[in-house]
Amino acid sequence: GNATYAQVGSLMDLGNFADYMAAEIYYKNGDWPNNNVRAWRAPEHPWKFMIYDLDHGFGWKWGVNGGEFDANSTNMFSWIKKGGGNKPCKETGCFANLYIKLIKNPDFKRMFLNRAALLYQNYVNFSNVSKTVDKMVASMSSSEIERDQEKFHPHGTDYGSFSKDGKVFKNWAEERDGQIFGEYQDEFGLSGMVSVTIAAEGEGSVLVEGASLPKGKFTGKFFGGIGMELKAVPSQGHMFNGWSDGSMDPVHVINTDSDISITAKFL
Repeated sequence: GNATYAQVGSLMDLGNFADYMAAEIYYKNGDWPNNNVRAWRAPEHPWKFMIYDLDHGFGWKWGVNGGEFDANSTNMFSWIKKGGGNKPCKETGCFANLYIKLIKNPDFKRMFLNRAALLYQNYVNFSNVSKTVDKMVASMSSSEIERDQEKFHPHGTDYGSFSKDGKVFKNWAEERDGQIFGEYQDEFGLSGMVSVTIAAEGEGSVLVEGASLPKGKFTGKFFGGIGMELKAVPSQGHMFNGWSDGSMDPVHVINTDSDISITAKFL
């Protein structure tokens, strides 16, 4: 219910949790969620989760969890619902239960889907993986790479799992970009994507499901038909003056059945 959901939101940062889950799903981390879970909080603040230990992500095929996880064929939503193994997530301490329970709440589900779409288009994607890999490769000498490959032979697999230029990482991420939205549509029975344009007129900004946008006027693709919560945030010394669709509520859930453009006006 709403009261329980609000109570959970006071204990953990639900927007952070949505981003965290979406990122782990993208990375296809096989050694998770039954392992490698980390969270932190500052005094008087809710818990936040952080990505930790991704050596079984990004298509790495070294066996994990007794061979139950397959880097190519395993569906991450099914993997999470099994708690990261071959048995249902039933025990009280099963971390995956947080997601399994929360995704049944329509407000969390809407937020999770919208923030996932935002994350994949702007932050966790082939373009940013490529830039990060190039930066890392440029920082390593070829002699050190060869030395480490000789010393840490990858558990009997061949060196085809590695590339000095990071090509394996890049190829994986490019393919993952093409898969991820379809996997969400299959999991949640969604029909397609719509284009949403969000802008601010005057001194202020707009949050999408509590998340900041990468730029003032933003156009992105989102899962159609689930709605979207927008929040108008005036800059200091200014005030909100309504949405372009006539609503005067600073927290506004818009319909996303089709392409839409909306502007927050500030004075």
